[in-house]
Amino acid sequence: MIPIKPRTEDIETYLEMRLNRDPDADIMDESLRADILRVIPETISEIFLLVSLIMDAILDQTTIHKRRQTLYKMTNGLGLQDAYSTTLHRIKEQKGSRRKLGMEALMWISLRTATKSGGIVSCFSGGSRHYRPQGG
Repeated sequence: MIPIKPRTEDIETYLEMRLNRDPDADIMDESLRADILRVIPETISEIFLLVSLIMDAILDQTTIHKRRQTLYKMTNGLGLQDAYSTTLHRIKEQKGSRRKLGMEALMWISLRTATKSGGIVSCFSGGSRHYRPQGG
């Protein structure tokens, strides 16, 4: 197996793109923007999905102060578990089919992550889930 790790430049490019597309740009200042561009690449460099989940959580906040708190909370050691918990909370707030789709996507991501540690292979087929041991 060949390990795939994002380059720092890829993470920085992604962060710039997300910040440039922020629909609530009025609740972002240059100081927070600079902190996001500095802190996330320094602390989160192994898992691109985690970078994406952290940016979702940050940009979901309604004030500059809450965005800054979320940045530091999610990059100070809690990492993937906190990102999944925050994402799960956001999914549960969705309605109907969006909630179902979000839960299925999160389950798939979780199971794919477990696969890397010798766990399970997940297949989604026609809305139902089929699980089989790896190699089975």
